[in-house]
Amino acid sequence: MANTGWSAEVTKAPAVSQSPPLKRKLVSFDPSSSSSRSFRWGNSPYEGQFVKLYFDGAVFQVPFTMIPRSITDKYPALETENDCITITGLNQRHGHTIVHFWHTGNYQWIVPRVGQGLLNSKEVKFKDALRIYEFATSHSINQLASFAFNHVKEIGNSLKLSKMLIMMHENNFDLHNKEERLVEYLMEQVRLPTVKIAQKDIDKVEMAIPSRSVSSIMLLTMLGMKLSLQKYEEDECRKVSIP
Repeated sequence: MANTGWSAEVTKAPAVSQSPPLKRKLVSFDPSSSSSRSFRWGNSPYEGQFVKLYFDGAVFQVPFTMIPRSITDKYPALETENDCITITGLNQRHGHTIVHFWHTGNYQWIVPRVGQGLLNSKEVKFKDALRIYEFATSHSINQLASFAFNHVKEIGNSLKLSKMLIMMHENNFDLHNKEERLVEYLMEQVRLPTVKIAQKDIDKVEMAIPSRSVSSIMLLTMLGMKLSLQKYEEDECRKVSIP
């Protein structure tokens, strides 16, 4: 997991509202369990079977006991074989963030190197956080999803709504019905008086929502109403400007 020549940003779990990372991880290690995920007293959960996780352009070795049940349930062979998991659509940076979270309970983003410098752009950071958020929500890794969402929100506050929607569309991002925080955040952005939208923005949201939920319907309704209000205000301005 060396990242020589890379820079990293770390987000640690809040000390007050969260248990220490080690304590949080020990919750899933039940010594009385008969499953292959259990461990005996005196043994470390960091020992034993290692699983290879393949991301696009990277491979990480992770102790089997560290991988959440929501992941291993999708790969039953891991219960009895020293197998591997191939996760498509995620690159080396995404893989590092996920594996680092399993090891430490913290969120760490790797700043990509381009040529002789580092590409520490808001757009790259936003897209990476979106990918991590999508992965974490679809696999029920709630704390990681919260970290990623906070990054999405932090960066999104400095971006135009249309820019966020374009990046979501370009990355084939789906707004999951079971995790609606992002939809609610987008609705907050729509309410801002300084935000302007176009029909293409609404089209991108419709393509990003595979099925309808209450929040997604509300978002589309708000976008439609905002667009209608913008057109009305533009028409009124033209009428006033006509001599």
